[in-house]
Amino acid sequence: MLVPRTPGVLSALGMILADDVRDYSQAVLKALDDASGRLSTLFDALQARAQADLTSDEVPWDEILIRRELDMRYLGQSHELTVPEPPTGMWDAAFHRMHQLRYNHQAPQDPIEVVTARISLIRRRQKPQLHPLPSGPRNATLARVGSSEVVVAGITVPALTYDRDKLQAGNQIVGPALVFQLDTTIYIPPDWEGTVDTWGNLTLIPVG
Repeated sequence: MLVPRTPGVLSALGMILADDVRDYSQAVLKALDDASGRLSTLFDALQARAQADLTSDEVPWDEILIRRELDMRYLGQSHELTVPEPPTGMWDAAFHRMHQLRYNHQAPQDPIEVVTARISLIRRRQKPQLHPLPSGPRNATLARVGSSEVVVAGITVPALTYDRDKLQAGNQIVGPALVFQLDTTIYIPPDWEGTVDTWGNLTLIPVG
């Protein structure tokens, strides 16, 4: 079991680490051979819509990275693959290659259908810096703050308590134990052991 460094606010951390993304799409539903001449026009129209939205929201256009993609499938398939725009412009080759990677086969002789054209506007967000923990001994004595009691299978047993902010990379905690931090409390059962990695994650494994 992996307990991240901030389990109680992990979703919030993900939100502030994620870039701002806006997606625009247009149904196509045409064979690639028939649609290839219109793709540039479709993408330009989607980009014009996107640029108008950003302008109204006062988002600087020069801060935006544009990603173009097509949802594609072999004619007759019920599922599609989202293929990023290839540098060569060879959408068919890119689709065959992705199909091979995903499903371990391809059919270059079969016609390809374009289902949807997509663009994503990505605005890179300045991210907080996550710092690795300093290395420490196997024994987590420096993080120990006392003891408590826990109930295991109806029996009250003693449990050591630890301050997670004081844990170091390489520390190991043997259960039963409680690890306190601002956003949660972690319970390590008997016959389980927790190990702290470089980024502060606590990995719990049974050792009994």
